[in-house]
Amino acid sequence: MLEMYLDGENIIGVSQHDVFNDNTRTYTSVATLRWANRTWSNKNITCWLSVKNPDGKYDEHNGEL
Repeated sequence: MLEMYLDGENIIGVSQHDVFNDNTRTYTSVATLRWANRTWSNKNITCWLSVKNPDGKYDEHNGEL
């Protein structure tokens, strides 16, 4: 699951599209926004990725855009 945050606050309206590539056996997930706000200038947008493992536990990864 991908989530996007603006200066630490969850951005509402993010859509996620997942694609599985049979040749490489990998998944690609893309998070998109249909709108942006000019007040976001000079603020950090961060994405969080939560991956559910077979044991039911989640691993979280983040990265700034």
